[in-house]
Amino acid sequence: MLMRLLTGVDNLTTEEAYAKVFRKSGSYITGLGAGPRHPQNRKYDEEFNDERHSQLTQQIDHLQQESANREASLRVEIDRMQADAKKREDEAREREAKL
Repeated sequence: MLMRLLTGVDNLTTEEAYAKVFRKSGSYITGLGAGPRHPQNRKYDEEFNDERHSQLTQQIDHLQQESANREASLRVEIDRMQADAKKREDEAREREAKL
């Protein structure tokens, strides 16, 4: 490279010429891999997306139902605990009133 600059002669080797010409599109030459991929089949993508959408919708419905069940069981547990606390409070007040 330095020799070319000093002599003013542009003698590229074959590899240098290929690398210079095919730098962007010839990624095998520059060692960057196979290059950009071709776009996939849109019909396949749409079918995959429809299937994935239905799967996700089913999962969301299942999780919402599960969440509602858990919330209901927690609500029952909270109500039971509040009733127990009120009962203990009333018993304590009765004992205090007797003293």
